[in-house]
Amino acid sequence: MTKLVTIFSVVSLLLLVVACKTSKAPVNNSGNSVATGSTKIVYLEYTERATYAQPIDYFKVELKDNGTVKIHRQQGMHEEDLTADASLMDDLLSVYVNGKVSKWKSDYQPPMEVLDGYSWRLEVKFADGSYKYSHGSNARPESNALEEFSKLIWKLKK
Repeated sequence: MTKLVTIFSVVSLLLLVVACKTSKAPVNNSGNSVATGSTKIVYLEYTERATYAQPIDYFKVELKDNGTVKIHRQQGMHEEDLTADASLMDDLLSVYVNGKVSKWKSDYQPPMEVLDGYSWRLEVKFADGSYKYSHGSNARPESNALEEFSKLIWKLKK
């Protein structure tokens, strides 16, 4: 069973890497992402995985038309859905702006190949249709925004 989980995890990680490399965020004429944090966040999804099947940290946050925020979060085997008010999106935008996420590269990789470790990805969509996509394997930006996003989501009470 352990061998099967390992094989499944490796295949899943490879598929994630391929999907990430073929995805492109919209860019302006200078080649930078058009998402600057100057508009309202309507969707944010983050995942961090190691070499096993369950995510270390995963959450998806979506602003609904009625003004509520739908949240799905998971750490390991613990998974749940909850709702929050729209002020959560303002808090996420604050982390986005303060963490200078709009300036992040689309891909982070270590200087040398690592065969075992972690991978992560962040997708943020804005009300104006722009979005920011960034991901990495065994490397991440110097900003602590990923940790701040996670703290905001996991401090919410069901």
